[in-house]
Amino acid sequence: MFVKYLQWYKAQSCHWRNPCLLLFFVLFPSIQTLQAATRGVTMETGAQKLLEPQKSADQQNAEGACIRYRFEAGDSVVYNLEAIDTIQFIDAPWLIKHREETWAIVCDFTDQLGRMYLRTMLLSAHAQEQQEGDSSVHSHKGSAWIRRMNFLVLDSNGRRIMARQADTIHAALCPGGAFSPPLLLDLFDTSCHSRAREGWNIDSEDSLVENGFPSPRIRQYFNCKIVDTTIDNIPCASIQFGQTSQASHTLLTKNIGVYTRCVMNGWGSTVISRVDGKPLVMHCSQDIKLWVKTEKDEQRGEQHSHTTYTRLFSGSAHPRVR
Repeated sequence: MFVKYLQWYKAQSCHWRNPCLLLFFVLFPSIQTLQAATRGVTMETGAQKLLEPQKSADQQNAEGACIRYRFEAGDSVVYNLEAIDTIQFIDAPWLIKHREETWAIVCDFTDQLGRMYLRTMLLSAHAQEQQEGDSSVHSHKGSAWIRRMNFLVLDSNGRRIMARQADTIHAALCPGGAFSPPLLLDLFDTSCHSRAREGWNIDSEDSLVENGFPSPRIRQYFNCKIVDTTIDNIPCASIQFGQTSQASHTLLTKNIGVYTRCVMNGWGSTVISRVDGKPLVMHCSQDIKLWVKTEKDEQRGEQHSHTTYTRLFSGSAHPRVR
């Protein structure tokens, strides 16, 4: 084809012998070929997109939303908790305890800043204990902490704006002890975390009013990341974390004074619904090294390890988690 164009070009008069004209005739067929190929690629890409599984608008909105706690005025959520505790004092046999508890979280209202005004309460408690070397099992039902009401003001990140107890006269502890993990962990910072495998760190200091009075104080460090998951085909986010903490608890009465401090290392996860922002499943395993000091006794060490598994029982947009 190029030879024919060259012969035609030589046959033309001088004013037609324009190199640009020759270049046009040479390149024009290639341009047409390139355009045809580009149209083919575009059509093929469009067809591939049509064949790809499409997500609904609700799924896209849920997956792109920031992961936050969300409680609305009037929400009442009940959780079942199961735990295995192993406790050892120095020069004493191991004590193994299996606990079953029921906890409630009630949201009284939310303000214009999105802060949630919550009440938490232990509804029931049952425990079975067995000591190393002893085949007998001892059962305990009830706790001095049942129906003790605690007030929390949280932002959507889980940060505690205010924490206090209704009864500030009678000393007591929850069945899991002063340093058991609370239902609503402080796992978020001020950034919007929505993407899978996204990681961040948390450094906080809180009063664990849910665990006892006087309230234990804790300084905790979390390393967190998100893993996408589903429960009953509903999109959820699993916040997986590693934890390192230091905590203390002081109990002073007319008869005795006890000071306890501890170092904790643990890991776990909290599965939060992307639809209504409620925690659905929570798991935490911790190893706790304690030092207990009283007015009469010297300081002594204690090792406490526990694993807790908490699941939604009622009160969310989701069915009961089994």
